[in-house]
Order: sequence, then C-alpha cells, then structure tokens
Amino acid sequence: MSDYIAPKHKMWHHIDRLAAIKAGNHPAPVNVEIDLSNRCQMGCSFCSFAYVHSQGPLKDRKTHETGDLINTDLAISIVNQLSAAGVRSITWSGGGEPTMHPNIVEIIGHTAKLGIDQGIYTNGLKLENNYILRRLLKKAMKWVYLSHGPHGLDKILNIEGDAVVGVGMMVDSSNIHEIYANASKASKADYFHLRPIVGGRITKGDMQMIEIYVNAARDNGINVIYDPDRFDMYREWKGHGYKTCYWTQVQSVITPDGRVWACCNRRGFEDSCLGDLNNEPWQDVWERSHAWKVNGNCRRMCRGHIPNLTLIDIMEPSNEHKNFI
Repeated sequence: MSDYIAPKHKMWHHIDRLAAIKAGNHPAPVNVEIDLSNRCQMGCSFCSFAYVHSQGPLKDRKTHETGDLINTDLAISIVNQLSAAGVRSITWSGGGEPTMHPNIVEIIGHTAKLGIDQGIYTNGLKLENNYILRRLLKKAMKWVYLSHGPHGLDKILNIEGDAVVGVGMMVDSSNIHEIYANASKASKADYFHLRPIVGGRITKGDMQMIEIYVNAARDNGINVIYDPDRFDMYREWKGHGYKTCYWTQVQSVITPDGRVWACCNRRGFEDSCLGDLNNEPWQDVWERSHAWKVNGNCRRMCRGHIPNLTLIDIMEPSNEHKNFI
C-alpha cells in the first residue's frame, strides 16, 4: 500500500531508528523524497507546490528557486549515498512531476539495482505513451500513486510486476459530486484514495455526501480508502497541538538543485535548508538534522502531522510509571 496510507502506525516498524534518535544520535532517515523535476504539465489551481514550479502552467506563481531538473550524475550519486547510509526507501515526488525528467528511467533503474525500496507519485500523463517507463515502474516500485486520476492506469495494470497501483483524488466542496464517477474510472486499481484539498472548504454537509458516494462505490466492489477522521481533523483544524516536530528526523526531501530540506512542506524556506549535496556528502548534511519547531511555515494538516501524533508519545519525557502496564 502507498506510504500515504495510515502513516501514524508505521512509526512502530522503525523503533530502532527512533531509539537512536532519542539517544541523541543521527541514524539515517527511514524515507527520503527526491524531486527529480520542478516542471509540471497540469497547472492545478490547488497545487501545494506550484510555488517551486520552474516550467508549466503555474510557473509564474514561483516564489523560491529550488531547481529545474536534477543533474543525472548528482541524482545517481545521491541514491548511492542514501543506500550506503541505510535509508530504507526513496519516494520520487515533487515539486513538479517526476516523469518530466528525461533520464528518469536511468535513475530509477540504477536505484533498483541497489535494492532500496521505491515509490512514486505521478500524474500519470507520461505513462500513456511510454511503455519502457510503465514497465520499469511496475517492476521496480513498491507502489505507484496516480495522484490526479487514472491517467495511464489501464496500460500500467496490463504489465507484469508487483507494484501496488493506487489512484488519488483531492476533494473539497467544489468536486465532491465527482467522487463516484472518478472511483468508477479507477475501479481496476488496487485502491482509490480520497484526501482533502489543502486550502479547500469542506462542510459537515459535504462530509455526509462524501459518505454516500464512498458507500455507493464500495457497494460496487471498489476499494475506496477514505478516512473521515482525517477529513474532520482538516475541516476543524485547531493547530498542530504540539510545539516540536520529530518527523523531520525520520524523513527528508531533496529538491532538483541538490539541496536538502527539513521536510517536504518546507521546500524553499531558507530557514529549513540543511545543506547542499553539490558541496557536501549526505552524511555531513544529515548530521544537522534535528527536531524542528512548529511555526508559521508549517502547513495546516501537514504531511508529518499524523506520524507526529505517535512520535510525540515516543520522544517526549513522561512521568508515568512505565513498567506498570
């Protein structure tokens, strides 16, 4: 299943890393996202990372320069270093659309030889007419997440390989009436996943309608992944509820210019840059990783929020009698 699903409970699979962090060490992160590209063909009005786009319909919204396409030799050097350091997985994401990189097949193929787990978020448009890319993703990825509907879905499902293939839909009041139709188009996928649009509006009435559409799709045998608690948390957002983010010590992101950031939601914020892999090795940069203070640059319902609900319990001191359960 995609790494987007139920991340809160996944923290317990990496208790060795968490124990090392709590002891003051700097073990390799569990996962690193790499942005191969800051280009995107789609130009979605609700895109959370349009501000980093270097090419595409929304490039004029750019406020930070974090690169265009990652240098291929640099990308291969980075994955070699991540593998040697003990990083357990790499997510190809954005930023922009990763399949816009002209050498993505070479980079992913090399990474596959290292044996490190891989997953990819893609809008799927490049999969329609690229058999070599479809074949590589189906065989090399643990999961392929088609983030903007079922583009390329039928073609990638017809290829042998073990990758779990999911289809995502971003939802707010403007498009909930499209849920059932989109779920039907994605019925052959391993799952159809709903998540709230960042900055979008969702009412209690919308939640009731979402339940109706989801239940109708499930009644027709479609595997819909929908977490109403997550939607409620977003809709009734009252802040993170904690002062320290520990997720930054188990996950990081690298932008196409080779810089390393505290987390994917703080790409381009200069106070959140750990270092530049053009000038330093990964291990030296990662030594600067630390728990981050939650502040105004932290996005509403950010990607690390759910994992942090578990990490807070593990990392922060408690006066309870721990040996009495």
